[in-house]
Amino acid sequence: MNRFFLYLISMWKKSVEVLSIIVLILVALILIFILLPIIIISSISNHFDNKKTDNLYQEYLLQINAHKIFCYNNRKNSLAFIEEQIIPMLPSDVRIIFLDGRVPKSDYYSKNSHQLCYIILSIRAAFLIY
Repeated sequence: MNRFFLYLISMWKKSVEVLSIIVLILVALILIFILLPIIIISSISNHFDNKKTDNLYQEYLLQINAHKIFCYNNRKNSLAFIEEQIIPMLPSDVRIIFLDGRVPKSDYYSKNSHQLCYIILSIRAAFLIY
């Protein structure tokens, strides 16, 4: 009789384990079916947003094709030299963009010019574009 009860208890434990695994798998499948359309829609939307941003940036680059831009940041070891020596020597048609950290401070600012400065600063080179 004892063995029978032990057998029933062990079978109960195994069936609870199997049922819990089945429930977890069902919950995971339900979550996948719920989240999969959201993920697909958001990735498609993200793709079109990136394409739109890229097209706007390309238009911006074509728009400023003949512009002269000087961009500099607030690094302490070069800021004073740039403001005292370089900027006064620049021609009047050069547009100056000052980056305070990653925030542009300029009359010539647009979202795309910030992207342009970020790309150039990523190269980590001082630059003057003609």
